[in-house]
Formats: sequence, structure tokens, C-alpha cells
Amino acid sequence: YATGPLARSATGDDRAADGLIDGAERFLDAVGSNGAGTPMALNRSAAVVSEDLTVPAALPAGQTCATQPLVASCLSEGTHHLYLHSHDDLGLWGPVLDVPFRVDRTGPAVDAASVTPNPSNGLLSPPGDSGYLRVSALITDRDSLSGALQGKVVRAEGFFAPSSTNPAPGSGFALLPVDGTLDSTSENVYGLIPLSQVRVKANGTYQVLVRGKDDAGNWGALFAVSLVIDKTAPTLGALTASPNPTAGAANLTL
Repeated sequence: YATGPLARSATGDDRAADGLIDGAERFLDAVGSNGAGTPMALNRSAAVVSEDLTVPAALPAGQTCATQPLVASCLSEGTHHLYLHSHDDLGLWGPVLDVPFRVDRTGPAVDAASVTPNPSNGLLSPPGDSGYLRVSALITDRDSLSGALQGKVVRAEGFFAPSSTNPAPGSGFALLPVDGTLDSTSENVYGLIPLSQVRVKANGTYQVLVRGKDDAGNWGALFAVSLVIDKTAPTLGALTASPNPTAGAANLTL
């Protein structure tokens, strides 16, 4: 998840011991001694109960990360572990359950992107994409600290010559997965720019922007590709021939 709040719920079951669950506690990232953890809320006292907790997004007034570390804003990016266990009216603590969860605040990065063909005269298309320019990109979601692969890429978009250097997230044209499904930490995606939009532009260099979004809701940084539009045909300058007259020479140089 990105910034919280995060709700977690576990089921405590003491039917095997024929007791009633009267407490539960949790630890963050390391298991402490029995009874030293932070209490969890129970929905009732019974043999089977729901044990619930919520990770708040921000610290309550007067608290610090040292006194209340299980707050989204206090957690470092990466995988963390909640260790949970239950207590019954027989005075017994149950086994510890490890509940891993991921903190993800970094959007996916664009590893590479291109536009084909480039330069463009507004007339030519790549094979299979008649009437369009093709935008291709590789987008990967990584932990900003370790560089390890992290969440899934769930959306990607592009912009052709946007009026803003930072267009609103979700307002671009769709980039689609090459394999048909956005379900991986790294995705090859593509999109199309109509040649009709290219032809109305004056000759010059324009920006095509690309970015992705991960399953934690983070948009990544924009990646820019320079597209050169050149609709002016080359002209032939002065032409000379040598020798001139040829006088029957075997070769003529232009």
C-alpha cells in the first residue's frame, strides 16, 4: 500500500484448548516477549474471535515514530511484518502468525521509451500501424531504496506535445501491454499517435511523455522522448559535372 490507512484482521481460534480468547497482541518487524506487544481489538470474548487493527496514515497529536512506529508515515519503504498471536482465559499464548505487508511510495520508472518512425514527416507509419506513430516503453516498479522489484504496473499513459510540462495523472492516451495484460512488475507497453495530429504541427522538435502507475496507486515520473517533425523535402542545389565537356571520358563525376 502507499500511504495508509491499512486495516488488518485475523481470526483467533481456541476451540482445540476449549478456552475463550480474551486478548491478542501484535509486534512490528520483530517478535517480543509474551504480553509485551501492542494489544489488538477483539470483537468479543469467545472461542473464535476477530482480532483487528488499523495502521493510521499519520501520527496522532503528541506522538512520535519512536512511541508509535506502526504508522504509515513512519514506516520505511519495502516489506514489513506484523506478528500476531492470541491469549486465552487459561493463561496461554498461541503461536505467532507472520503477516507481511508492503509499503510502496514510489511510482514505476520508465526504463526506456521510443517513437517510431522518428523523425516523422506526418505521412509514414511503422509496419502494422498504418496512420499512426508507435510509442513503445518499458516500465518497471522498483523499491526506491534497494532497487528490488516491487509492485505491479497497472496503468500506463503517454502525451504528445502537451501544453503542460506536468499534465494531470490519468489524462494521457492509454499505453497498452504488449502481452495483453498489466500484471507484472515490469511491462512492455505501446500506444499510437495519429498522423493527423502530427501533420498539423510545424516543423520542429516536440516532447512525447510517458509514465506508469503501480498497484499501490503511485504514478511514476514522466519520461520524455524527443520527436522531430520534418515535413520539408530536401532540395537539390547546384549540380556540376566533370569533365565537362566529357570528351569521351570513361567516368563522369557529379
